[in-house]
Amino acid sequence: MGRNDPCHCGSGRKYKRCCQAKDAATAATAATAATAATAVAAATAATAVAAAAGSSTIRGSYTHRDRERVLERVLRFVHGKEFADDHEFALELLWGDPPDHVSDAEFYERIGADDCQIAYNTWFAFDLELEPGSTPLDQFLRRHGAGLSDGERAYLDIVGASHVRLYEVTEVRLDEGLQLRELGSGDTFTVRERSATHQLARWDIVAARIVAGTSGELVAEAMPCLFPPSCKSELEHELKRARRAQGKGPFAGDDRALFRRFFVSMIRMWLDRVVFRPLPAFTTTDGDSLAFVKAVFDTSDPVRLAQLLEGRDDLDGDGEGRFVW
Repeated sequence: MGRNDPCHCGSGRKYKRCCQAKDAATAATAATAATAATAVAAATAATAVAAAAGSSTIRGSYTHRDRERVLERVLRFVHGKEFADDHEFALELLWGDPPDHVSDAEFYERIGADDCQIAYNTWFAFDLELEPGSTPLDQFLRRHGAGLSDGERAYLDIVGASHVRLYEVTEVRLDEGLQLRELGSGDTFTVRERSATHQLARWDIVAARIVAGTSGELVAEAMPCLFPPSCKSELEHELKRARRAQGKGPFAGDDRALFRRFFVSMIRMWLDRVVFRPLPAFTTTDGDSLAFVKAVFDTSDPVRLAQLLEGRDDLDGDGEGRFVW
């Protein structure tokens, strides 16, 4: 069925806007039991810490330069013309339609921001299965893997075996790292990180791809989503529901397959609960609306007024006529 054909379900919508994502998921879960067994065996071969972080036991070292060089090649490859239709499908699958209270212009401006583009590009390259068990990264490795340096191949092997999971921040060590506890399993471990320690607080929930870094320590390769602590119970509920649903298919127990698909749910919830969450309504105890206003007063003697304000202990002046109460 063509992507722009009327959907087979009879809804009248185009196939790409209706059942294509569901059909793709069904096709993936219909993979053979042998493929599933191979995936499960690979997952269970991980060490305790790496498994908790969604990484793998693949050994090998790489440098920052190896990472930057090969990541640029991979992203250039996955944005080639042959993936144009796949990107059209993937963009609709990940971002969906704008919420009712958000304009199209505001929605597309936000998902075009750097953080959203990084989240999309890494998910498309490393996690999106264009056919069962095969990601764009797998296709890149089949064509260009032989020409990579040892460091470049080590990085791609590590990041390709990883996936994005949900973690609760239990400790923040400024400019050093984070103590994380994975939602669901409760496993805890330390991640070397610097910039995020200035943005995160204890009990925040983050979606993160944790891998072995250049020195062998665990690092956050990407943190596409940040949730407030109030979202924890809902996220845990959705994750449990996804596990139950997966338990009925051939990929039962395969965390890699689970989180590759659950990433879409993470992003959708992040858009609804964080990025485009409607502003609260402010009212009095009687239910009357409150509005934020700016009051402007005229004065016949601004110099004298400034002198009076500067003499008050509860006001701080900036020397340019502005005061903070």
